[in-house]
Amino acid sequence: MSRARLGSLLGLLCSALLLWSLLIVVDPYPPRPYFEWSLCGVLFTASVGLWFNKNWARITFLVAGSIFVLFSIAAAAVGFACAGNLVYCYQNFVRSQLLFADIYYFVQVACVPQSLRCYTSFIYLQPVLTGLALALLVWPLASNNRSRGA
Repeated sequence: MSRARLGSLLGLLCSALLLWSLLIVVDPYPPRPYFEWSLCGVLFTASVGLWFNKNWARITFLVAGSIFVLFSIAAAAVGFACAGNLVYCYQNFVRSQLLFADIYYFVQVACVPQSLRCYTSFIYLQPVLTGLALALLVWPLASNNRSRGA
């Protein structure tokens, strides 16, 4: 399997997770998340284009994927402030964020629901997957096929 197709599959997985998160969010802020929906559409379109080895798709995915990774890390780094039980705060934070709403269900299946470390580690699931796809797509551009002697 070529790097572009593997990057395409990772991109489709990332856009599917983002779509799922946008569909199940409990109380979205901002009320009309046009930016997140358009980012999901661009990532999905670029992932399909990557499957067919289109150059525009690689450049589009590199730009949109970088924006998504920076946006989601910034949303996770800003965090939240609340008083009371931290587990309850994390659950409300994850379920109300546009980018992290699907993580609540991963934590329910994979971990003990009272584990704060599990919530904090699963928050970075989507940015890491997108970063892996970006690394797969950047590497062929940087190598210029020198390893094959072409």
